[in-house]
Amino acid sequence: MLRKAVLFLVCLLISVCPLSTNGLSLAQDAPLPVGAFYLAADENGIIQLWRLGPEPQMLTNAAESLVDFGLNPDATSAAYTSSGQVWLQPFDGSEPVALVTLQSAAAAHPVLSSTHLAYADNGVWIMPLDGSEEPRLLVQNVMMEGIDNAYDHYYEPYRFVDEENSLILTILLWEGYTVGIIDLNSGTVQELARGIHTRALPLSDGRLLLYGNGGMEGAFDLQAADWADLNGGTVLVDLNMFEAVGPLFVEQAVETSPGTIRVFGTTFTDPATYATVLFVFDYDLSADVVVGDIRTFAALPSAEGTQTLFGPLSPDGSMLVEYVNATLQTELDPRGIVTGELALVDIESGDVISLPTPDPISSFQWGPLP
Repeated sequence: MLRKAVLFLVCLLISVCPLSTNGLSLAQDAPLPVGAFYLAADENGIIQLWRLGPEPQMLTNAAESLVDFGLNPDATSAAYTSSGQVWLQPFDGSEPVALVTLQSAAAAHPVLSSTHLAYADNGVWIMPLDGSEEPRLLVQNVMMEGIDNAYDHYYEPYRFVDEENSLILTILLWEGYTVGIIDLNSGTVQELARGIHTRALPLSDGRLLLYGNGGMEGAFDLQAADWADLNGGTVLVDLNMFEAVGPLFVEQAVETSPGTIRVFGTTFTDPATYATVLFVFDYDLSADVVVGDIRTFAALPSAEGTQTLFGPLSPDGSMLVEYVNATLQTELDPRGIVTGELALVDIESGDVISLPTPDPISSFQWGPLP
């Protein structure tokens, strides 16, 4: 399943993410964020789900290691993959409940709404959390003819949206990634044309923000599209407007407040050596204007022979997750699971916040911020 496009993206991520230390200070006493979760080993070496806090709090006690997890909308429970099953773990002290046994997938990429579970298992399935209905196949993976273990379309659930009437999909292709939306009422699937963008963010004005470069021939811009027409998007920001040595690769975007989008990504400072910095800028949706200038910042240091990889941007756009001394493991997930020591970068100040967690950690996810 490791298609050449996936290998290219993994190699690109590894090559561009070792980062410099200029201008950073260590803020040991900074307040810890709330609503953050990750995977790490317990005292027996079994990977469990933990909540970030002044002291790490272990939320599961699984007999076999967790592969991945997904939070429900208010972060009061999580679904996780372990021992070939998807489990539901409430955070009220209740015992976990086995929801479904997987047929083929090692990593189910579970996604929760308040009432339903979506998961990957040679396609994307959906089922009610109360078990009142059997799992229903929404869309099946498409194998490539004549090539073993290669997919033309490999679907993963990404996010429930539109009051649980729609589900955003990540679609892995032979030539990279794209994004799709499935209408859960009609079963209709829309797919964004290949090689353009890789992510869709629901916006407060009712549209979708399309971002993420879908390939070297992809679109270096931000687009807004209507739900009914993913491929009819209009350009909001042409990234070529910024003066930069290399192309701007948008990695993440969050709507920090209604109408204000924070955009984060990477760019080269020296294309010959792939020296890289991170950048961020804000966009005012209603005024249709970039707010201020693009800003670049560095990230945590890494010792010689190691690397620092970034994780998710916080929902308010203020903090960036960092994996220090990071490695990429492909035993359970062909796309790779990044593990490393956890720290956060304060995007406004550049301070690095050291956090108390078991090391190493993986799969960091933000819950809803207060």
